[in-house]
Amino acid sequence: MIGRKKEFSYLREGLSSTGKLRCALVNGKEGIGKTFLLEQVSSSLLESGSHILLPANGKDCAGPQDLLSQFTRNLFSSSSLNLSEPLQSFARSIGGKFASLRNPALPVNDSDEPVPTFAGIFIHELSHLLEKNNQEGKHLTPVIVIEDINLLTPDTLLWLSHDFNHALRNSTWFKNCRFLFSSTDGTKNYKMFWAKFGIENPVDLKLLPFSASEMEEFSRSHGFNEVNAEDLKEISNGNPAIALKYLQNGFIMNNKNNKMADSKDHKGTDLSKFTEKELEYLLYASYPAKINRYNLEHFCSPKLSAFTYNWLKRQHQICDILADGDLVLHDSVREQMRAFHADEEPSKAEEMVTLASVLDAFYDLFPDTDSHWIPINLQALNSFSKSLCKRVFSEFECE
Repeated sequence: MIGRKKEFSYLREGLSSTGKLRCALVNGKEGIGKTFLLEQVSSSLLESGSHILLPANGKDCAGPQDLLSQFTRNLFSSSSLNLSEPLQSFARSIGGKFASLRNPALPVNDSDEPVPTFAGIFIHELSHLLEKNNQEGKHLTPVIVIEDINLLTPDTLLWLSHDFNHALRNSTWFKNCRFLFSSTDGTKNYKMFWAKFGIENPVDLKLLPFSASEMEEFSRSHGFNEVNAEDLKEISNGNPAIALKYLQNGFIMNNKNNKMADSKDHKGTDLSKFTEKELEYLLYASYPAKINRYNLEHFCSPKLSAFTYNWLKRQHQICDILADGDLVLHDSVREQMRAFHADEEPSKAEEMVTLASVLDAFYDLFPDTDSHWIPINLQALNSFSKSLCKRVFSEFECE
């Protein structure tokens, strides 16, 4: 659990059968590691405890019935409870009961008895199953786990805090249920939800960006052993998901020192003297014919584009500065970087070569970057095919 050991231990102990944690909300930016933390905590609870987990994901829920369907499909229990087969049978049978509730041909209920709800049927039937299959009186700890509650609709949140909440409270097995949520927002954004649900003082666990040492450990865990962790932390803002994309897309090249050292045999500039960060700058700069911050953004992030352009302006030994401020990389550097990229990531390199060709042609036709639409709309060129290029340019230019 790189960078999340403290949060992991807190949740595992708090949600254990002897723990006192009722509800926790893990929050942070996209890619910061919320899903991984919830998965690890859930796995640990199932392995070492006597838990029943009802997990769901807000991004797959268009409404309450979708959420309940996920609870039904994703029921998990600790192996010590011997409930795997009964829970599978329950998941198959509960669908029929839901269908009967939806059936408009059923007779109208004229009695004073309350009409059963989806949530009521689900929790009632599940409670009956637990009672039937727990003759030994083992202690059970149910935990509701919902990722991305920020993606749940207002109607779904209302259903959770009303129908589903009432069903839980009416069950001897679920009235002391625990809750583990995740969101991009903190607990303060859900004050109304907590109040309606009757949850007091939910714990707010905000996941912070990785430190440089954690980023180094993270990189090594994915097979990237020669990494400038400080640079990677800076460029990714400590976000592990973003950092991994940079690593996989060739941001760090020291783990390929042998291949880069071969560039000494090429005519021109010796690239082995550059750091891995500088090599990344050169990689992206090797594609557009004329380099500026606008067209670099089509090959990397805006932030990385700015870093690349500002660094390259100071490297007079490998590039020339034109009158309009654009930069032109020396041919030997361009050829070496493109050859290296083509060897390491053939499909990605081919895609970037195609994009660069179209980009250069457009800039030849519309050289004034201050007035034309290209810097804004060229992202669409990612979908350009060779046949489409032939319609835009001549056969010679396309080739």
